[in-house]
Amino acid sequence: MIVSGISPVQFAQAVEKAGVLYADNLKPHIGREYTRQDGTVNRFHARVLLKETGFGQGLPKDELAPGQKRSANVMSGQRRVAAVCWHVYRDVLVEVFNINPDAKVKTAYAKYYGKQAFYDLFPQTAYLPIGSMVYPMTPVECCDC
Repeated sequence: MIVSGISPVQFAQAVEKAGVLYADNLKPHIGREYTRQDGTVNRFHARVLLKETGFGQGLPKDELAPGQKRSANVMSGQRRVAAVCWHVYRDVLVEVFNINPDAKVKTAYAKYYGKQAFYDLFPQTAYLPIGSMVYPMTPVECCDC
């Protein structure tokens, strides 16, 4: 996602606050930063990652780490993947917009220009089809939240 209106440090704080809901299993990843001519960060690429994924840590294959999602591939079984679920992004973005209600966030699913747009549009993204055309799934079906 591309975030503007807050700093990368503030984004990390938002992830940390939301992480409390997921056993502190979240960490921020800041990608490319776009700067103004005065050197301040204008916008940046960001992701939310898992600290622990359960791979190689003795977690049974059918259990998810806090905040983790399963693949949307029903044909080969819903295996856990090293990615966060829809609910994690929801909670992180709530914290982002608590920091700055006028922040802007562009994701693969929607463009949120401010807090009100986020609250208007985000619930709809829970029901977007992901997975295959034969076995479509929604993002909320891919986790245990």
